[in-house]
Amino acid sequence: MNAIQQREEIQREIVYRYKYVSKFAKHNNLNERLTYEFFAGRNNNRRVIAALNTEGFKNIQLVLTKDTGSAA
Repeated sequence: MNAIQQREEIQREIVYRYKYVSKFAKHNNLNERLTYEFFAGRNNNRRVIAALNTEGFKNIQLVLTKDTGSAA
């Protein structure tokens, strides 16, 4: 995967997270920040990556472990 494709993946994943994490939080009456941390949290990376892969996102490890405050 070249750099341009990686950047496109990262941008799509960021849009996905902001759009759907907020929707998930509101639907379930949860705190949005805490929900975001749950989705991006260290202990949940594998589950998040698997869920995003089913939505067609690939190589999400780059996003979850770099520049988002989430350590792998």
